[in-house]
Amino acid sequence: MPHVTVENCRHSFATSYLHAGGRVEDLSRILGHSDIITTYRRYVRPDGSDTARGMAVVVPRV
Repeated sequence: MPHVTVENCRHSFATSYLHAGGRVEDLSRILGHSDIITTYRRYVRPDGSDTARGMAVVVPRV
């Protein structure tokens, strides 16, 4: 079993929270970050599904 750290647990929670649709602003407060930029830099990683969802909303309107 791999070594589990508090940081691993925080990262796992944060990633799951965002993938479930949680807002970055709320996550930043939950994690106790004084600056939302810290949250963005550590946990926000756009993936292909984010891009596809954005395109699905915009393209029909063009």
